[in-house]
Amino acid sequence: MKAILGINEDSYIKIKGKELLLWNIEALLQEGVSSIYLVGDVSPRLPLPEKVAFLKDPSLGDGGLLSLFRAKIKSSFVYIPSPLFFSAALKRALKAHRASGHWFSIFAGPSSSLADKRVLIEDDGCGLRNAILEDEPKDGDFRNLVDLGVYLIEPEALALTETDEPISFFKDILMPARVDGLVGVYHTSEYIRGLKDAPSIERAIEAGIPEKRNLNQPQKAMFVDRDGTINEFGDFVVRPNMLTLMKKSVEAIKLIDESEYIPIVITNQPIIELKEATIEDLDAIHAHLETLLAKDGAYIQDLYFCPHRIDKTKEWNAYCECRKPKIGMLLKAKERYNIDLSSSWMIGDTSQDVQTGINAGAHSVLLHCGDPNPRKRFGGATPDFEADDLLAAIKRILKK
Repeated sequence: MKAILGINEDSYIKIKGKELLLWNIEALLQEGVSSIYLVGDVSPRLPLPEKVAFLKDPSLGDGGLLSLFRAKIKSSFVYIPSPLFFSAALKRALKAHRASGHWFSIFAGPSSSLADKRVLIEDDGCGLRNAILEDEPKDGDFRNLVDLGVYLIEPEALALTETDEPISFFKDILMPARVDGLVGVYHTSEYIRGLKDAPSIERAIEAGIPEKRNLNQPQKAMFVDRDGTINEFGDFVVRPNMLTLMKKSVEAIKLIDESEYIPIVITNQPIIELKEATIEDLDAIHAHLETLLAKDGAYIQDLYFCPHRIDKTKEWNAYCECRKPKIGMLLKAKERYNIDLSSSWMIGDTSQDVQTGINAGAHSVLLHCGDPNPRKRFGGATPDFEADDLLAAIKRILKK
């Protein structure tokens, strides 16, 4: 695999005393990248390793510059148009990219703010359906999924880059290509950051977060129930305006975001099979949830729901593999994010959540802030500990 790296003045910002460009080169070589092409309008200011070459920016934009590589690259490659700090399992991502059949795969994940981000809207098959660009208004509710600025590309896509005028990689190449189903979305929880706040990157490095979040390493997750844990307990939430966040839960999720754990919501939502809401309604509810969190500077990495109701004619939820306390939703997250369930936690306001954690071989916490009858099912399930609310639980786990 080869890599193309756009460089500019920001490439020489020092992070922990070392230029960002050196961090980038080391990260790419560590992932087995065979050749790295640097493209910029100013020559590199430091000696380049043997596998690294510099090409002058042709002033054709971050889309047109790819035309330089039609004769140089004949297999899948990684493209990082602008300076970033990143730690990513590129070989793992490449395997998923090739399996998807897309020409392009966009590294995507949540952000603590959506205001200046490129928000991605994906279809049911992890393809790019649409996007809201950085300078476009973010009115309304959106799932928190943003473009992280790292792309895997097939060499066939280079045929789309021929131009005599400057073109944008995202607007002029990816957006038209999505119409033909050529653009995929690769979900990752890895540490990929722009340079607006270099001190926060340094703090993360000191805590070992970039290395721990790299998907080459088994991950730790906080699996968190929704109703009665993140939002107020009450009637079924069947419309977005029925969902009210608990303030302490927002603070708790911020703590998870800053830790080595991945925050993932796991929720039973029988409103679908009970026909009290549609899948589209539930998507709108979850977009509202993620938008509210982002407004308070918090995010969840992912959300999984079970749409099935209790099968009262059989053993509890016998007819599906996802309804808690079964662990189908956790297994999907495990596959996507390389999660070590034995180092993870299941946290919720019922003993059903506790039993889910036990069934998955994870730790568990029972909260006192939601369901007034938390032990009505699986009352014999014993958690690792109990807590008043999600914030108290997370502080104890993280020893804050």
